[in-house]
Amino acid sequence: GFPTKFVESFSVGTPVIANHTSDLAEYLKDEQTGIVCADESVDSMLSGLTRIMRLNGNQLNVMRSNARGVAESSFDNTVASDLIENLIISN
Repeated sequence: GFPTKFVESFSVGTPVIANHTSDLAEYLKDEQTGIVCADESVDSMLSGLTRIMRLNGNQLNVMRSNARGVAESSFDNTVASDLIENLIISN
C-alpha cells in the first residue's frame, strides 16, 4: 500500500528520503520533492544522506515548497471531494 507517513511529511512541507516503492515515483522527484535512493540498501541510504547534506538552504526551501505543493494538489481531501460526492449521489 501507499505509505501514509509520506503523505504526512509532504503535508507539512517535509521532503523525504526514500526509494520508489508503491507508486511513490509519481510524487517523489529526486532533488525536487525529496531524495530518491536507488534501493533499500544501507549504501543507498548513505548516498542519499550525503547528497542531501550537500544541498544549500535555498535548494532545501524549494524542496519543502514543492513537497507541500504536491500534498495540496494530490493528497488534500478537497481534491477528490466532488468525485466522492458524485459517487455517493449516483448510488
